[in-house]
Amino acid sequence: SRRERTKITKANYLKMIEVFGEYCQECGHTPIEAHHLVFRSSMGSGNWRNLAPLCQKCHRRAHRDREFADYLREKRAAEYSEHYWKDVYTLFQDRLVENTTKEAYEKFMRQVEK
Repeated sequence: SRRERTKITKANYLKMIEVFGEYCQECGHTPIEAHHLVFRSSMGSGNWRNLAPLCQKCHRRAHRDREFADYLREKRAAEYSEHYWKDVYTLFQDRLVENTTKEAYEKFMRQVEK
């Protein structure tokens, strides 16, 4: 379901911290919250590649300031490709993977990541 596809699992939250750190990626403050770079309302996945550790102040700003939100998305796309926010079902729907297995997803993402 849509809700499940955009949900942040504990595993994805921990992977976000492992990859991006446990401090706000913009100002360095703690504590952090997991921010969906491509919003849940736009079908942005709960995958760690679509999550950014932000403090509460920066998280609020990301939802109120479109320019800042766009900057965060562009920064991630430059690192992880334009597909960073997609889940395997979106990749399948876009005909970028042949099936909806975790292996197909990870193989595709590793190929396109910069």
